Amino acid sequence: MLALFERGDDDTLVRRPPRPGKSAMRRLPFLRSLVLVALVFAACGEKPSPDPVDPCAALKCGPGESCDADGRVCKCGGEVCGPGRVCEASLGRCVADCAAVSCERGMSCDPSDGACRCGEESCESGWRCNAQLARCEQDLPDRCAAGTGWTAGTRAFREATEALGLIGVAGVRLSVGDFDGDGWADLSVRRGGLAADDFTEGGPRATWLLRNDQGARFVDVTESSGFVATRRGEDPKRGRPAEVVVWADVDNDGDLDAFTGMSYADPANPQVESSEIMLNRGDGTFELGPEASAVRREGERVERAGAAFVDFDRDGTVDLWIGNSAVKGANPSQDQLYRGLGGGLFEDVTVARGLQTRGWSSVSALNAALAHSYAWSVAACDLNGDGGPELLAASYGRAPNHLWQAGYDAENQVAFVNRSIDSGYAFDERTDWTDNESARCWCQWHREDPGCAQVPEPQLIRCTSDQDAFRWNHA
Repeated sequence: MLALFERGDDDTLVRRPPRPGKSAMRRLPFLRSLVLVALVFAACGEKPSPDPVDPCAALKCGPGESCDADGRVCKCGGEVCGPGRVCEASLGRCVADCAAVSCERGMSCDPSDGACRCGEESCESGWRCNAQLARCEQDLPDRCAAGTGWTAGTRAFREATEALGLIGVAGVRLSVGDFDGDGWADLSVRRGGLAADDFTEGGPRATWLLRNDQGARFVDVTESSGFVATRRGEDPKRGRPAEVVVWADVDNDGDLDAFTGMSYADPANPQVESSEIMLNRGDGTFELGPEASAVRREGERVERAGAAFVDFDRDGTVDLWIGNSAVKGANPSQDQLYRGLGGGLFEDVTVARGLQTRGWSSVSALNAALAHSYAWSVAACDLNGDGGPELLAASYGRAPNHLWQAGYDAENQVAFVNRSIDSGYAFDERTDWTDNESARCWCQWHREDPGCAQVPEPQLIRCTSDQDAFRWNHA
């Protein structure tokens, strides 16, 4: 029922029923009051409208992205980053999510498309990344051919010393290399020690370079080839000592050059010559390499025990890994890695590439393979198939063998980590020294020394004094 109100004299609203016989429509002042009251009631009873809904509130945009209110999507600049892509705010566009991409060693993820690249190249199957040169290099092919089996009772060798012209050649060290490039393996033979060749008639010999005459015989070309030519000597009939010989194409001209290592181990017998790089002229003769090459170590006391050419940084120029033994009256010295600079020049990078070891002043350092090796030979080869060659030094006696694993440092340079102990290469499990003949000889003359009282006498060597305890240090 509609109630009618009108304003009273005291400005209050008074309800009055309609008068009989009167038309409400004719009471215009009354209607104006009625409209006012209705508006007042409407204003007092109105509820507040809710805030407008933010369409971006439910979206969780990634770093650098912003919500597109119209499309209700997250965008990076003007594009939507799809799966495997993230927003690079500094560029204002989407890039590949390289954090989720795993690349081979030396390669890096290209944010433009997420591909792994070596520098600007994508390495195909059968190729590896040389990170230092930022380029892809083809893996070396497997040169190993299927061998032939041998069965017991089958004769595999025949005596051919005289037939091949080798009577009078005597040595303890031998290396093989086709230095004249005719496809037939030639020989280098050394007696060892510091004796030099005397090329006069009937003079004593210490080194031989023997050219293989197509399998018919070996021809002595030591003098005529210039292989042991002297740098300081003035006598053309006098050769240069060469104890350690290894072969490689040092100057990248297509033929084999050589490192000829010699020792200056005895202060009482100073040497005027040194180790040398011998460069092949291409006709089977040799010339001395650069005088400034670091491998020479002219005038330094050092005992070269083994050497191996290796391209450790895969820059296309061979490097040289050298193991050193002990000079007379001293302990072993630091093994060395030399980086090839081309043309026969080398620089010492031993410390820079993480190969530094300690002197023999601590038994604990020796037991941890942190002290110098007592190198007797060395080798370089990729043991774990990752493309980086490991470096090895095999020690004399019970000294630790060394194994250095190739890797990369923080600047992406090839560096080495000592894995001698971890790999099990440093020592074998035989720790009982009392079966060593030299140790037994020492103890025979020094029963009061620790552990010597019950050690048996030597059975295989002469022991007339403790001087016969060859290279045994009981300390």
